[in-house]
Amino acid sequence: MRIADLVGSSTPAHWTAVGTLIGTLICQGRVREAQEFSAGHRGETLPQATLCPDVPAVRGELLLAANLHREARHQLTEVGRRMDGRGMRNPAWCPWQLHLAQTLALTDPPQAAEVADDAVRRARQFGTHSAIGKALHTAATVTQGPDRIKLLAEAVSHLMRSPASYDLAVALVDHGAALRRIGLPQEAGDRLYRGLEGAVRCGADALAARARDELSAAGLRPMQLRVDHTSPLTSQEQAVAERAAEGWPDARISEATGLEEREVARLLSDVYRKVGTDRAGLAKRLITPTVGLPQRPAPDPG
Repeated sequence: MRIADLVGSSTPAHWTAVGTLIGTLICQGRVREAQEFSAGHRGETLPQATLCPDVPAVRGELLLAANLHREARHQLTEVGRRMDGRGMRNPAWCPWQLHLAQTLALTDPPQAAEVADDAVRRARQFGTHSAIGKALHTAATVTQGPDRIKLLAEAVSHLMRSPASYDLAVALVDHGAALRRIGLPQEAGDRLYRGLEGAVRCGADALAARARDELSAAGLRPMQLRVDHTSPLTSQEQAVAERAAEGWPDARISEATGLEEREVARLLSDVYRKVGTDRAGLAKRLITPTVGLPQRPAPDPG
């Protein structure tokens, strides 16, 4: 934010920083600080350029986080009209539908489900695991009954294959809480422990506190967390990452390493978050030493 201020408050760089900081504070559970920061920039004029994140959408998300649902619904509806009017339907660019669905959940559940379903359709068209996972998670939050559990499980499955650390942590905690409520404490504990670890790694204190509360309600205690803020890959993570980058499916990696296929998937999920890419991007990151992966030696010409 300090760097962006140097180029002036009317520039896209400034507003990109404003939207990013507000969104980060929301994720950390620091809603009051986000409100104060947003209010400090309320009178400034937005540039005509397309912004990512979209600041009006972020302000709608902030209204939702502050439980101002009516105001959030109005703000996000206007954002949706503007985005659709421009033909901008990419949910990864501006996920206004995800927040709008949540504002509608209490007062108009059918409309909330319709908005969430459309968000899932758009996300599937876009095709990334992070976009699909976030949309499925939102659909789950406005759904009741067995379908909610299924949607949460599918959301976690997609987000595990993406670098979206915070979104995965939220989905894991919600999935764990839902499993606890239907009497599956062992499965719930697994999701909650992993969600707690992810929340702590992201600095999401409010989410971490909720995960601890859910673990306590399940009769479980948080284990010693394995949070390494330097994030080098472990030897196991490196082994599965190299094979995945070469196109090996999880089953073949499992057979070669002696690990269970489920453990391979979990290790790869950790890799994606640490290196900031998904499976398709691993090959390029293999030559990036800062993430702990060694550069491949050139083939012997002989």
